[in-house]
Amino acid sequence: MSKNVGFKVDDTIANGLETIYPSLNAAATRAVKSWGWLRTRTLRELVGVFTKEELLAVINSQNGTFFDPRFAFKEYLYMTIRDQEEYFSGVSQFKADVGTLINKIETISEGQCFFLIEWAYQFWYENLSEQQDLDKWIGDLLAD
Repeated sequence: MSKNVGFKVDDTIANGLETIYPSLNAAATRAVKSWGWLRTRTLRELVGVFTKEELLAVINSQNGTFFDPRFAFKEYLYMTIRDQEEYFSGVSQFKADVGTLINKIETISEGQCFFLIEWAYQFWYENLSEQQDLDKWIGDLLAD
């Protein structure tokens, strides 16, 4: 069973996709089918990398932001973490250390960083449950 979905694609992106795939439909189908698997696998790679306190700081750094895939990279995450600390003590309030957190982010790939930012952003803006359970959300990335 399947569902039809439709969405608009920016001309620049569409032109690029048409050089890779036989059609925009083929590109969209590949992207949608791959996204969930890629996200799950990538987040699984991050299990145990960060402490609970560091994950709280990462989630906090995405509160009040707008997710744009073009900016979901390490430098953006560094900036939001540093800003949260400078203006709101948004890292130290969770008993995390900015330097240690930045060093850990340095060790992950850009792809892992992308999904970490998206994961944190989703807690605030795309978590569809009526009661956001922060401990459960963070628990997905903590080692047992």
